[in-house]
Amino acid sequence: MLTLFFVNDLPKVVGSGYEFGGEDAGHAIRVLRMSTGTIFNLSDGNGSWAQVQVLTVAKKSMQVKVLETGHQDPL
Repeated sequence: MLTLFFVNDLPKVVGSGYEFGGEDAGHAIRVLRMSTGTIFNLSDGNGSWAQVQVLTVAKKSMQVKVLETGHQDPL
């Protein structure tokens, strides 16, 4: 199962880059030790999601590439 983080500005274009920052990114870097190549999910909390892969890691943010997007209706 992939790690999931919630973001307000969910990227929706496959192949596009996105800067994942803030407290959640800091947690992913320091605690979960995510590094280049790691794949995880982002969601807007309203059913839309994006699977992303880490391209670069900084101290408190990471640049990711969108691999796949979708929408999950409530069950």
